[in-house]
Amino acid sequence: MFDFLSSSKQVIGTLKSYYEAAAEVNAEFTAIIDALPDENCFDAYLENFKERDDIEITMRACTDFTYRSQDKLVWQDAYNKFLSDGDAEDEVEISIHIEKKYDENNALSIYCFDEFMKYYRGLPVDELLKFFVSAFSNHSYLRFEVLDKVVGLYTHSIGFCQEDECWPQLDIARQEYLKKCENASLFLNRIELPLTPYDFELLGDVEDKDQKTVLLFNKLETMFSYLYLANSSYVVNGKMVLQFSPEQGGFDYEINTIIDNRHICQLFKWAFEGDNTVERAGITRNVICLNCKKSDQISAIGEDIWSSIKSNYVLYQRKTTEQYIEMKNQISTFIIDSSKQLQEMIHDLIDGLKNNFIAVIMFLITIILTDSVDWDDFLKTGSLSQDLMFVTKIFITASVAYLLVTFVAMIVKWWFFRMSYNQLKSNYKEILDKRDMENAFEQDKVIKEAKTKIITAAVVIGVVWIGFLIVIYCFVNHAGQVNVVIPQPPVP
Repeated sequence: MFDFLSSSKQVIGTLKSYYEAAAEVNAEFTAIIDALPDENCFDAYLENFKERDDIEITMRACTDFTYRSQDKLVWQDAYNKFLSDGDAEDEVEISIHIEKKYDENNALSIYCFDEFMKYYRGLPVDELLKFFVSAFSNHSYLRFEVLDKVVGLYTHSIGFCQEDECWPQLDIARQEYLKKCENASLFLNRIELPLTPYDFELLGDVEDKDQKTVLLFNKLETMFSYLYLANSSYVVNGKMVLQFSPEQGGFDYEINTIIDNRHICQLFKWAFEGDNTVERAGITRNVICLNCKKSDQISAIGEDIWSSIKSNYVLYQRKTTEQYIEMKNQISTFIIDSSKQLQEMIHDLIDGLKNNFIAVIMFLITIILTDSVDWDDFLKTGSLSQDLMFVTKIFITASVAYLLVTFVAMIVKWWFFRMSYNQLKSNYKEILDKRDMENAFEQDKVIKEAKTKIITAAVVIGVVWIGFLIVIYCFVNHAGQVNVVIPQPPVP
């Protein structure tokens, strides 16, 4: 731990002025030559500063001495000469300038926590928000390493830590928080003010912490809770404007005089935690709109509104549960019906194959009964007449056409089957979010299994059907070729 002000007063001299912000520290001291530290003491003092920061110390008396950490130069000789050139009682003006920088862990030094927070508490709220927006534009979280005291204050994305403290322990999901808030609200300044109550919600017990800082963060959390709980909201000219219903007018509040309200923060956390964010936020707005008709009623939201919201949510859950049970019953009915339809589609394919075999058998029987084949000649030469080959090819063509018609009929039935399934899902989009919908319909398990069975049956039956027709075609084609090459006996 490095108490910069206390150490500087002991080593350097009397403090005249001090300023600290996130970007820099400027401190002015006064001393006499005889009271300045020797080379070793001054070197030990310099070792306390963070390597990530650029330090510049300027001493002015009859001559000047400047130390710059970024120069990496040997300074001892120049410092000793500065001490020896002056008289013991010469007054020295000392300026310390620290240019702060973030390191690879998003850590930023705070040399004097009280002065640092005093500066930011004194800013107008809109200027304070600009600081946080600028800091978060390059970092997913802010780790303020406090050097002079133990603070121990943490939000979801901001931590006032010690150097050796392990924070954050988990990945910071700021973008997820922002997206969730944007999906359920219409905050018109969300582009220029990409901040949420999660950024300022202090975690853990804060009773024994710095209460001025606690109050500042609570006010910012309250402000953004209002902005995201409202149906539409925006910030302009130092005021936030809230509208909880399209039929209700907007209410404006000075952001610099906003009052900490733990109840509105509790309502925000309830509405935006979990999966039913849109539904919960909608219920919260409706209750606020019905019970708060004036500006001061909204700023004074209390336990009564919270109780009313819980009651309304219970009624909503009851209605949703009834619809959910109805949906599960419809899904069960659909599964039973789809099983029957699936069996019918496969049965139609099998019937098509069976009808094809019957047609082939009837075709062969017809050939035999009508003596279309000269069996003695066929057994000797293996040839068929041109008429029979022509009729056979017509039969094959008709069989292929019948196969195509069977497949088209199956595809049409599948299309109606899929359409009815999608219609069933669309009936429940208003009461279920995407994840609940997937769980209720088991990630479309029914439709995927049905598709697999249909494709398998179609491929097997199609291969058997087409294979059989290819065998007939090859046989007829071969017989036709034999018929062409057989020489005819000479005519006497």
